[in-house]
Amino acid sequence: VGSTTTVGWLIGSTVTAVGVGFLACISQAIGAADPKRTEELCRTAVSFVWIFGILVSVVGILAAVFDSINVKFNLVSGDLLASSLLYNPLKAFGLTIFPFLKQLFMKS
Repeated sequence: VGSTTTVGWLIGSTVTAVGVGFLACISQAIGAADPKRTEELCRTAVSFVWIFGILVSVVGILAAVFDSINVKFNLVSGDLLASSLLYNPLKAFGLTIFPFLKQLFMKS
């Protein structure tokens, strides 16, 4: 838990910073009374959120599935996975989003 918290905060803070950036640009367009630019920025922000969310979800699911396969076939050593900065947070994210995967794939 302790080793994944920092990476989780890094990912979350980066996403928050991007969101604040979008909000600043949208606010400027609203203040400039430019509805076309406002609409364009809103579409871009929503598209970014969808693409990023799907990407992170797919990677998290793949990490969770890989973990169950790795337990059975020992493809990658546990030490190497434990030293990875992104593997455990992404696996935890995938299992949080789709908790049934834990029951489905984590059976021994």
